[in-house]
Amino acid sequence: MLLNPDTEILGDAPGALVRFMKANPNVGMAGGRLLNPDLSFQHACFRFPTLAMTFLDFFPINHRLADSRLNGRYRRSAYSKPFSIDHPFGASLIVRREVIEQVGSFDEGFFMYCEEVDWCFRIRQAGWDIHYCPSAQIIHHVAASTRLNAGPMLIQLHRSRDRLFRKHYPPGFAWAAQQIVRLGMMTA
Repeated sequence: MLLNPDTEILGDAPGALVRFMKANPNVGMAGGRLLNPDLSFQHACFRFPTLAMTFLDFFPINHRLADSRLNGRYRRSAYSKPFSIDHPFGASLIVRREVIEQVGSFDEGFFMYCEEVDWCFRIRQAGWDIHYCPSAQIIHHVAASTRLNAGPMLIQLHRSRDRLFRKHYPPGFAWAAQQIVRLGMMTA
């Protein structure tokens, strides 16, 4: 099980994740329910990145799109029960030892950000499922460790995404994403 330092475990979250994995042998990785410090909803699972998501990072056309499928989010109503996801937010996840033995661990070429997304691409390619487990509840203090360096962390995020795109997407995708980031940086 991996936990970010800006998390707090509620109840028996680790036990809930272990029980979920034991009950679902086809699941190679699972993420728990993330909550804000006031116990309100926080997105814990996401779809693999798209060009639309990159665009919406810089050009939030409408506030309703921030929570939409177009921006890589699953419907809030889906969070009431376990479901298959592309990847959990890296703040809290559990992975099988046999998965690590099969696909390896984090790619150390990712300094920060996107390492769990890369890992999930490799886990999916190896034939494993990835799920969300709502019974494992974890408070996540979003960006608590990076908040003071927001500018450099934004740059690092896009460097990591570029690495992810070059590794798992067609060359044209990586090029288009770079153009969106350049345009976004010029207008920021």
